[in-house]
Amino acid sequence: MIRLAIVRPSWPSGLLFSAVLAIAVTLGSPTAVTAEESTPPRSHRVLLLPPAFTEFQNAVSGLEAIPEWTQAARENLGDAARISLQAVGLELQPLPDLTAEEFGRVHEHIAVAQLIVAAGALYGSNDWHKNRDHFDRTLGEGLRFLHERTGADYALLIDGSQVRQSGARIGMRVLSTLAAATVHVALVSGGGGGQILNVCLLDLNTGAVVWFNSSQTKNVFGSSGSDLRQAPATQAVMKELFASYPNIPALAD
Repeated sequence: MIRLAIVRPSWPSGLLFSAVLAIAVTLGSPTAVTAEESTPPRSHRVLLLPPAFTEFQNAVSGLEAIPEWTQAARENLGDAARISLQAVGLELQPLPDLTAEEFGRVHEHIAVAQLIVAAGALYGSNDWHKNRDHFDRTLGEGLRFLHERTGADYALLIDGSQVRQSGARIGMRVLSTLAAATVHVALVSGGGGGQILNVCLLDLNTGAVVWFNSSQTKNVFGSSGSDLRQAPATQAVMKELFASYPNIPALAD
């Protein structure tokens, strides 16, 4: 089955979330899953998929991924997810050892899940919301082998990015704003810092996204939202995202 997922442009330029027009070719021939047909888990084991979250610094020289920040944020997100899942009766466990071919298959399905969640977030708007009952959240049954190997019924994907401005970048923007104000010039802000975070649960048996939620913040001067390099802040963000569980805010009435 071929799915066309169109994601509207968003911040920051150059990231996955800025513009996506992709054709997701799912594996196998799963049955379409809609909001009414899919029920999130209540008491099951959940595998943690490799996080697709990256920390960036928006410096004078441009946007740069920071490995140390990314590693810290990913560890905090995994720990925070474990706490939030336990609060709703789910048990998080790590992925088993995978072959190179299996690891590639996992990443292929992660890419499709990212597109589904990004498209699903749009259904919260008025123009898309009226069509939410027809939103197909299936991504194929290619991850069923994870259930057969581990007994887990679901997998959790954490996806997103955070952009933090360097001190020099912030200083330049402040000076530019002050200079423009002096001569009464209005500036249209671009760049800046911010954060987007998506979480979703995948059904390893049916190949469907059974639950997801997203948050997005932006700030011209520096980084907005919480510092996901810090454990307490990350736990607060994850707790807020899971507060809606098992309901999906973007598809709710």
